[in-house]
Amino acid sequence: TEIVVKLRPKLSVINNVHYRRPPRYDLERLKQPDVATAYAQNLEAALPDEGVLDVAPLEDCWSTVKAAINNAAESTIGYVERNRRNDWFDEECRAVLEEKDAARAVMLQHGTRQNVERYRQKRKQQTRLFREKKRRLEEAECEEMELLCRSQETRKFYKKLNASRKGYVPQAEICKDKDGSLLTDKREVIERWKQHFDEHLNGEENVGTDDQGSGGNDYVGAAKDGNEPTPTLREVKDAIHQLKTTKRLVRTVSQQNSSRWARKSWPPVCTS
Repeated sequence: TEIVVKLRPKLSVINNVHYRRPPRYDLERLKQPDVATAYAQNLEAALPDEGVLDVAPLEDCWSTVKAAINNAAESTIGYVERNRRNDWFDEECRAVLEEKDAARAVMLQHGTRQNVERYRQKRKQQTRLFREKKRRLEEAECEEMELLCRSQETRKFYKKLNASRKGYVPQAEICKDKDGSLLTDKREVIERWKQHFDEHLNGEENVGTDDQGSGGNDYVGAAKDGNEPTPTLREVKDAIHQLKTTKRLVRTVSQQNSSRWARKSWPPVCTS
C-alpha cells in the first residue's frame, strides 16, 4: 500500500510584533490664534520650574518635558482623525454587498437558473453602485485639489496629488545589514538602524570597528583634535543650494554677508 502525504508549510506568525503607528497631533489647529494661545498657556502651566530641571538628571528632565508637551497637546490640539482607505464604501454599499453574498450562497446550494440569474443581477447591481461611488469620490478629490491650488496651499495640494497617484503604499519594515542580507525582524531592524547612526554620527571607532572611514568620520576626528577644517565659500553655497525652498532665507543672508566672509570681518558673537 502507498500513502500519499501532502505537506503545506506555513510561516510562523506567533513571534511577529505588529507595529501600531502612534496617533499624530492636529498641528493645523495651531494656525488658529485662540488654539495657539491656549496651548502655550497649558504648556507653561505644565512645565516645572527651571530650578527643578537644573538639579534633575538629563533623562528625568527630558521625560518631564515630554510628558508636559504631550499632555498640553492632547488637551488643546487633539489628534488627526485617521482616514479610511475606501471612503466611498458606505452603508448602502455594505447592504448591496450582503445581498450579493446571500444570493451567491443560495446559488451554490441550489444551482437553478432562477438562482443563477438572481445572483448575476445582484453582482451587476453591486458593480454599478461601486463604480458610481468611486467616480463621485474622484470628482470630489479633484475639486478639493483645485481649491487648494487656487488658494496657494502648495504643500497640501502636492500631498493630495501624490496620494491619489500612488494610492495605498504599505510600510516596509525591512533593511539590509553590512553583508547585504535582508533583515525582517523588527528588533534586528532597530539594532541595524542604531548601528548605522552610531557609525554615521559618532564615528566607527565608537562602535567597535577600525577608524578607516572618510567624509563625516574625518570631520569627527578633526573636531575632537581641535583642527576642524574651515568650509570654503564654494562649499557653503553648494550646501545652501541643496536646501529646501522653505530654507532659502539662509541663501539671502549668505549673499549679503559674502563680502564679510571674504574679509573675515564678522561681528562678535554674543554669549549672554
